[in-house]
Amino acid sequence: MLFIESPANPRFRFWKKELLGGGRREASLALVCGRKVVDEFLRDFPGAVDSVLVRKGDDPPDLPKGFTGEVLVLAGFLFTEMDIFGTHYPMLVVKAEDPPMLGEQKKAPKGALLALTFQDPANLGAAVRTALGMGVTAALVMPGAASPLHAKAIRASSGAVFRLPMLRVASESDLEGMTLLGLDSSGDDIRTFKFPTDFVLVPGVEGPGLSEDLRPEVLLSIPMAPVLESYNATTAVAMALYEWRRGRKG
Repeated sequence: MLFIESPANPRFRFWKKELLGGGRREASLALVCGRKVVDEFLRDFPGAVDSVLVRKGDDPPDLPKGFTGEVLVLAGFLFTEMDIFGTHYPMLVVKAEDPPMLGEQKKAPKGALLALTFQDPANLGAAVRTALGMGVTAALVMPGAASPLHAKAIRASSGAVFRLPMLRVASESDLEGMTLLGLDSSGDDIRTFKFPTDFVLVPGVEGPGLSEDLRPEVLLSIPMAPVLESYNATTAVAMALYEWRRGRKG
């Protein structure tokens, strides 16, 4: 075990900058927090664990047989700085490359796709969790969106960001030829819409709504009382995907 007791430690400084920064990331590492997500990641992806972060005086989690990562013991105040969710449970630093580019794929994925437009990593993670549960084929990380591998996105997704296939979109032109379904209060009632076999569901960005650079062929609205102007974007995604799933056969 390696002990880290100073905030000047290069690894600790790197973690704070790259793993706990804004909604985007530069490093090929990610921070996994929370008992359930940590234990599941150790069970399912042990080879992707770079290191386990443990508070001084605590025991590490159960490590799988043949585990080759490091166990790093942090001074209490350093662990607290990293434990931004207050889980009080060992955390993982994991190897996590950004998703491949959509434009570099020979074929675009088919089926139901979700465009991740969210600038808030927690909202993005929540949407990915819903998409995985509803059976979406893949998610498309749009330009300007938060990284799905940000600590807040991982936490909000309950690890779904490691299980749902994802592709990055360099520009809106990469979606040319795909059927885009936008969520907008001015659109047609989603309850009477017949979803095509292949489509991309495009929610609006938090605040501004749909990007002017996107031109969905169809706009769909979700019923709401007149007193309300709009739904939270992640809530709208959940309701729209439920309506799609409800209408599927089998």
